[in-house]
Amino acid sequence: MPVVALALIGSVFCAGLLLFVRFAHWAGAHPFAGTLLIVLAVPVPYVALRAMPRAHELRRAAHAGMAQADREVGVYPAGASGAVRAVEPDDASTPSPRASDAVHDGLTVELHHRRTDFG
Repeated sequence: MPVVALALIGSVFCAGLLLFVRFAHWAGAHPFAGTLLIVLAVPVPYVALRAMPRAHELRRAAHAGMAQADREVGVYPAGASGAVRAVEPDDASTPSPRASDAVHDGLTVELHHRRTDFG
């Protein structure tokens, strides 16, 4: 997979370089039109980068989406009102929870382990 990604990046880079060389030859033959295209093309990356949402806005939106998903599932962050915290057993006599006691949320499947006797 990394080889395919590297080949794709290389081909895009080479295509861009070839287009630049071809444009340079064309602009040499048509100086007015070439200058006009360059002057018009310079603001485009600036506008495209400024129009992209900022990283903190994306982070805030991601946190809001995760918080909404947690509320729908019923998971609350520590310290939130209505949060359910796990209680640690006070002594060793308290049995620990078993895997079969887990909450079934419809997304997990309990695997049944088969014992194989290699004896």
